[in-house]
Amino acid sequence: MTSAPDTIVLWKGMETDFYPNPVFLDALIGKRIRNRGFGGGRSKGKCTFASTNRAQAENYADTAKELRHVIPAAGATITWAHNTGDLILEFENFLRDLQWGTLHVRWPLKSIQTLLDDVQGDISTLEVYLSENRMKRAITVIVDRFLDGLDLREVAYSDDGKYENLLAEHKGEVWITGPCELRAVS
Repeated sequence: MTSAPDTIVLWKGMETDFYPNPVFLDALIGKRIRNRGFGGGRSKGKCTFASTNRAQAENYADTAKELRHVIPAAGATITWAHNTGDLILEFENFLRDLQWGTLHVRWPLKSIQTLLDDVQGDISTLEVYLSENRMKRAITVIVDRFLDGLDLREVAYSDDGKYENLLAEHKGEVWITGPCELRAVS
């Protein structure tokens, strides 16, 4: 395995429950990102969530013993939304802005506004719709509109430092698809 990078350290907090935990929404967002030509995904078990921000990772760790360095390996793809600290929390803010009038969008489907009125900006309610396979078309349109406003970036891991240069300006979540090593922080 490759040693930890000198300038960019990726962190992961382990073993804590966190809210929100939208498994179905993460999978849908990952699918829509891949449909845009990116190789990385967001499905649990298929990617490793990490952060360039140690404090953010510490929020996902119950104790300091559960903080890890994440070290990508050859074949890994690192994907992120530039200037977005946490994609799911940003999506929930997007939902709230849609509901409470900060964002005004003319939707192609009437059912979208009905869905937004029911969800009331709560990502957990939206997750229930997805878990029951209801309103998926409308939710997909909402996700696509959200992704339209992001600066999505991706790099294949290489030990030449290229990924470090690209991540140098980013402070927040990344997701790594492919091999990586988790090392305990000493």
